[in-house]
Amino acid sequence: TKSAFWMLSPGLTLALASPRNLQRLSYRYEYDFYFNSAASSSSANRLDYRGFFDLSPRVTLVLGARATQSDRFNSVAFAAPGTGAVGAVPVGAGSYLDASGDQTLGIDVAEGWRAWQSGSLVAATPLLDTEAATTLGAGLRLGAEHSFLFDALGVEGRADYTTVSDGVRA
Repeated sequence: TKSAFWMLSPGLTLALASPRNLQRLSYRYEYDFYFNSAASSSSANRLDYRGFFDLSPRVTLVLGARATQSDRFNSVAFAAPGTGAVGAVPVGAGSYLDASGDQTLGIDVAEGWRAWQSGSLVAATPLLDTEAATTLGAGLRLGAEHSFLFDALGVEGRADYTTVSDGVRA
């Protein structure tokens, strides 16, 4: 259906920089109001951190974290109405928390060669009396690349594992 909506999204960012690192912490509140369907409106509080560190002339580290608390006032359906498919989130109001963290370590191995390792974690869970799935996940990446004058060629291995509990089968 057609709808007009209003989005309010104030935020605040604090950054700290030095010759060997840059760190950023930010907070944002977002409220989405749909004029023809208030039941579809939502709000969220989001806290982000990102840090870039030069550990040595050849080694860099990037750290990140994010946490979001959101209130959703309707279901999220991945199928057209009337198909009989169940929505991914039960109909009705709900409050959720999702958080993630990641890190990437990069190493300049030799002239034109770089290697990296990266790991991440993610979790999402309903809050209060909301009935919805809980998700936990982890990921790992390893890679190397060679830089040429105008291009680069690399290889990467990746593994991800995710569990979903208390989900609804479609």
